[in-house]
Amino acid sequence: MARESTPRGARRSGPGLSVLGMASILVVVVVLVAAMYLTISSGTTSPGSPATTSILSFALRSACEADTRVVDSAIATYQANDALRSSTQVTRTELTAPATGTLQSWPANRAYAITIAGDGSPYPARATGDSIHVRRNDVIVTVTSTHMAYDSTQDPNGACSTL
Repeated sequence: MARESTPRGARRSGPGLSVLGMASILVVVVVLVAAMYLTISSGTTSPGSPATTSILSFALRSACEADTRVVDSAIATYQANDALRSSTQVTRTELTAPATGTLQSWPANRAYAITIAGDGSPYPARATGDSIHVRRNDVIVTVTSTHMAYDSTQDPNGACSTL
């Protein structure tokens, strides 16, 4: 049998990448890894450096925002399960109750505390940190270091911004 030949300049079709294609992918991956390594090793790993503090602050704010959204959604879900609950006070105990609650556990963090306005104590007319009129069942974030309270239900972005 005669072997088929491919004319010069024509490409053969078939699966896989050419050596040049593999080399270019390898170069791109190496450049990306080097850029990530330089970014991480340029002072962001030493405790107390501005880059580390910035990353930790961002992570703390993100965790706070996620926790407040979860509690706010749990309140709305709990109220939606029964029309009578929409006008009554919802408590942390009700939200974490094994049979009827909408949360498995209450979010906890040393940098901030999350409470529900009206749960266990009278809520203030205004949140101390943002001067927003607090309503029953609003999610309140209290920053541990300053003891300032922020209404996350009415100002979700501002409540955790001081962390």
